[in-house]
Amino acid sequence: MRIYVASSWRNQFQQDVVKFLREDGHQVYDFKGDGDGWGESGGGPGGFSWSEVDPEWQSWTDDIPRYLAGLNHPRAVEGFRRDMDALEACDACVMVMPCGPSASMEMGWAVGANRLVYVYMPGIREPDLMVKMADVVTDDFAVIRNLLYKTSPARRDSCQRRIGAWYIKNGGSGTPFSAYERTRKEMMELGQELIAEDYDSASEELADVVICLNLLASKIGCSLQNEVRVKMDINEVRKWEVGEDGTFFFVR
Repeated sequence: MRIYVASSWRNQFQQDVVKFLREDGHQVYDFKGDGDGWGESGGGPGGFSWSEVDPEWQSWTDDIPRYLAGLNHPRAVEGFRRDMDALEACDACVMVMPCGPSASMEMGWAVGANRLVYVYMPGIREPDLMVKMADVVTDDFAVIRNLLYKTSPARRDSCQRRIGAWYIKNGGSGTPFSAYERTRKEMMELGQELIAEDYDSASEELADVVICLNLLASKIGCSLQNEVRVKMDINEVRKWEVGEDGTFFFVR
């Protein structure tokens, strides 16, 4: 899995996070690292520092025009593109707190782009409400390592991503076949409610069926939403007829 670690230059935990995730077998982006930041041989500008633009960059808080000019410096443009390319290439984003607004914006982008997003919080500058948009927020790094180990790298839709994170966080395990058997059980309960014409209860059972199907999709490494979209592309060009029960059957 390709993982983007979002944090701060001042963060004392970031380097250990990169190290341990790489030891777990992941490709991990280190914004402080040499080259392209992925820890692989090859060229690249290396990690960006504002001191490369202006040794007195910390005085910019009192000189906004100098900061705005600094954003257009060739080295700043290069550093931004390096980080952004890595962010766009990742399957998951791990934000390591405490950190600043750049890391927060990176995490927000990853959430909006339907990446897996986990927040590791070994320390904070101040309480932050919007970390709740992440799949998991924890001060136990072992939880995140376990999630990344168990989760398929395939990018999934936000609903499937949420269901999978909830399932693993609460200790869920099992095989694809056990997920299938649980789906069958929920389908039988749905059938009972439909027979009784209790459609309110049937709606709840239908939600359980969909949750189980999303879990099964995660276990076999696919995006249920994408598979439905592909299948509908096929169905829309096929020839169908209506059966006696009102449902379609495939002709050719």
